[in-house]
Amino acid sequence: MAISVGIVGAGFMGETHANSLRRVEEARVSYVCDIDPAKGKPLAESVGAGYVSDFSELLSKELDIVDVCLPTPLHRLFAVRALEAGFHVFIEKPLAINAQEGEAIRRAASRSSGLCMVGHVLRFWPGYAELRERIEAGEIGEPRHILAYRVGPPPAWAGWYMDMKKSNGVIFDLGIHDIDYVRWLMGRPKAVYSQVYEKDGVHLHGQVLLDYGRGEALCECSWAGSPSFPFTSYIEVAGPGGLAQIDARANNAFAIFHPDKAIRMDPYHEDGYVRELRHFVECVKNGRKPAVPVSEGLATLRLSLAAVESAKTGRRVSLG
Repeated sequence: MAISVGIVGAGFMGETHANSLRRVEEARVSYVCDIDPAKGKPLAESVGAGYVSDFSELLSKELDIVDVCLPTPLHRLFAVRALEAGFHVFIEKPLAINAQEGEAIRRAASRSSGLCMVGHVLRFWPGYAELRERIEAGEIGEPRHILAYRVGPPPAWAGWYMDMKKSNGVIFDLGIHDIDYVRWLMGRPKAVYSQVYEKDGVHLHGQVLLDYGRGEALCECSWAGSPSFPFTSYIEVAGPGGLAQIDARANNAFAIFHPDKAIRMDPYHEDGYVRELRHFVECVKNGRKPAVPVSEGLATLRLSLAAVESAKTGRRVSLG
């Protein structure tokens, strides 16, 4: 029997999740919930789902998973209500807008009979997942240097991104992808230092230096391009045994360079959103703990907030 999913939020990410879930064999999008019928109804119709405008009505339906794809400031309210009602909950990243609201979700998840997972999609993206497996296997040794680059046009599909109180800017919303991935590879850094370019009070381009003592990671992120600027991402990881890179600008996107050989392949055989949602559906079906629980989302949230604080103050933030 298919796992039944209700998607909350019919914006860009809601549409992304709806289309991804169509490719998860054991899942079915049963309902789409959005206060705006002009958005919610067409999305629901496109995936053969029912439409509701009221979240309380959605919680009255026969569902297994509530998939929260709302603007970040709304995550706590809707995720906590769904967890308290006993549903399994998937939350698109970032977990919440601040640490207090992230902690409220963690407490609700700890009390709930439902599972809860945060959508840090790079952990499931082909190439990035492959790279971590190879690093864990010791192919390049302990990572000492990481350079990550993630830039694109401004997110014109929703105006709330250009409000610092609602998005926390580009580091928190876009840069958090690479911040989470670096933390997954190297753990918690000793300190963070950030610089940003801002316009009208909004952080549009940022550089985040994560200091590990034994190594470092530099994560650059940007919304400062023109609307026609193509989304671009790149990462390289260097260790004593070689250098690995994932270059979305190249056809052979994944490469590990050893002293005596280079391994190349194109790993983009399946979308990471499909892979992460399939994973959560399988966890719900089999009663397994998800790979990115709320505790992981909260740890990345706290690190990203420290990066934003450093950008605002111009000072290095020690993490102990």
